[in-house]
Amino acid sequence: MPTTVALAEKLQRLRAADGQFQLPGSRVHRYKSVRVTAARLDAFEAALGVKLPDEYHEFLEFVGYRAGPFDGLWTPEEVIRNSWSRAPALPFPYRLDTMDGARAEWRLKAGDQTFHHLRKDPPFGYDAPGCVLIGVQPKRASTALVTTGELTGSVWEVSERWNAWRPAWEVGRTWSFDSWYSSWLDRSLAELARKS
Repeated sequence: MPTTVALAEKLQRLRAADGQFQLPGSRVHRYKSVRVTAARLDAFEAALGVKLPDEYHEFLEFVGYRAGPFDGLWTPEEVIRNSWSRAPALPFPYRLDTMDGARAEWRLKAGDQTFHHLRKDPPFGYDAPGCVLIGVQPKRASTALVTTGELTGSVWEVSERWNAWRPAWEVGRTWSFDSWYSSWLDRSLAELARKS
């Protein structure tokens, strides 16, 4: 809970700092969050057929959906609707030892040959199991949260355009929901500071 409280406080600072909604997506979500009741969270997990990762579950209960990277975090209903074909209770196809290969595949499909030596064909395309989509990104990409396996709770980017996956943000590291969300808050506050 201390991390969730810190994220909520940082979100309030960002809301106050960006009163003119200068950052991408801020005019959509306006930094407003809607908390999810315990009963609604239970129904959400039942509909998905899997327990939500602890950090995401706690965040939805105490901070809520909507305010977040790009156009914000989806409602539980949007997550269910956009994750129906993913089978969130089945094993996630990537592991710690294959995630850099997934990132390399993404870069290659984007035309960057820098990571060619890491290339491994991904075992699944856009509709990989073991995760749920929690929001949308530019250029036909989405944010996915892993729900099964050794990478449970990690945040990934999935491109419909390139049919490719990559762990969010850094090579060789996975980001938990809290660290991913905190990074977005920090980068957004820094961008606003540069603009002022």
